[in-house]
Amino acid sequence: MKTFVVLGMHRSDTSRVAKGLSHEVYVPNDLRPPDQSNPKGYYESRTFNILNREILQAAGGTWDNPPSEDAIRALETDQRINALIHEAVVKESAIAKKAGQEDWGWKDPATTLTARLYVPHLVNPHFVACFREPLKAAASFAKMNNKTVEVSLELAKEYNKRLLAFLHWFTESKAQCQMVG
Repeated sequence: MKTFVVLGMHRSDTSRVAKGLSHEVYVPNDLRPPDQSNPKGYYESRTFNILNREILQAAGGTWDNPPSEDAIRALETDQRINALIHEAVVKESAIAKKAGQEDWGWKDPATTLTARLYVPHLVNPHFVACFREPLKAAASFAKMNNKTVEVSLELAKEYNKRLLAFLHWFTESKAQCQMVG
C-alpha cells in the first residue's frame, strides 16, 4: 500500500494534481464540492481539512495565518492530536482497502504546514509537491479570498518555504533510516 499526499499552496494546481491521482488511487469520498472559484472541483478532503484546521488552531494559527514551525512540531508529542491523525489515516486507508484499492491519498493545502505530524502514521508515504510561480498563485488566491496580492504573496512564499523545508527534512530522515536499517 502507498499513501499519496498532495502538498502545495492554495491555487497552485493542487486540485488538478489530486484529480489526476484520483483516477489511480482512492481519495476520501467527503470532497469539498466544486464552486464558482473551482468549477472542476477541489478534490480536497473535508476530513483532512477539518483535522488540519484543528492542528493549526492547537498550534496557535490558521491555514492563512500559519503558526510557527516550532509550534506545529511541539504537537508531535500531543496524544490527542496524534490520536486524531491516526484515526483519520486508519479510517481512510481501511475504506480504500475495502473498496479494493491498494493505494490511497488526500489533498488539503494546509497539510503543507502539518505534513511532518502525519509521517509516523502513514504507510509508504509518497508526497506530491506542487509549486506555482508565487506571484501567479498569489494573484489567484487574492482574487478568490478577497485579500491583497501583497498579503497573498507572503502566504505563498511561506507555504513554499515550508514545503521545501518539509521535503528536505523528509528526505534526510528517510536517508538516515535507510543507513541505520
